[in-house]
Amino acid sequence: MKNFVLMLCACLMLAACSDKNTDTAEVTSVNNESLLTDFSEKTFEVNAATAAQPCGLNSETVCAVIDYISCSINPDLQQCRDSKSFLPSFVFMNDESLERPTWQKFQIVKIKPLSSGDMEIYATSTCDGKWFGLCQGNIIFVLTNKNSRWFVKDVYARENF
Repeated sequence: MKNFVLMLCACLMLAACSDKNTDTAEVTSVNNESLLTDFSEKTFEVNAATAAQPCGLNSETVCAVIDYISCSINPDLQQCRDSKSFLPSFVFMNDESLERPTWQKFQIVKIKPLSSGDMEIYATSTCDGKWFGLCQGNIIFVLTNKNSRWFVKDVYARENF
């Protein structure tokens, strides 16, 4: 009987903990919906002339995407070298056949929080290069938070969302 009571207490404690995590996920979702509302109608553009400029937006996650695109255009920027350990390694590849873009435009379509604490930003994008097919069409930017700052850790191209 003692074991049954102890097991019941342990189950109740686990259930209480999982409710808190659900509440946190809902708050994150609401914040992401607010972010999407703020930026969903806006088209962002990064080009070779603006890549070195600070982002200047009031959104760390959108700035993380802009910083990634800036590094895709010019990986030799100081901000890129400072973030090298957090960005995808392909950003720093040197090969003329890569056809890096010299400009890229994107519009946010959806923001999805992940259970790991990371998030995905779904965007439609156009560019003037090939860049592994990661700047034209439907793109998913996977962001992670390191050292209290957001970084794009991976990028995917999708035919449809």
